[in-house]
Amino acid sequence: MKTLSKYEQNLQSDDPFIRNMYEDLEKRIQVYEDSENDKTEHAQWKDAAGVILVMSLITIFLVATVI
Repeated sequence: MKTLSKYEQNLQSDDPFIRNMYEDLEKRIQVYEDSENDKTEHAQWKDAAGVILVMSLITIFLVATVI
């Protein structure tokens, strides 16, 4: 016989209040996970352009002082 976790037991509870509370929680978790996937932003070249420019200037300056 498979043992159920406390969460799964509460989802299958005979008490309607407990069952509804956990079903509502399950729905809220699903909505949150679905909306979180849509908001993912990836780094763009324009985000790194300033850092690349500054590092290039520092590198050029250091190379020029060594030569």
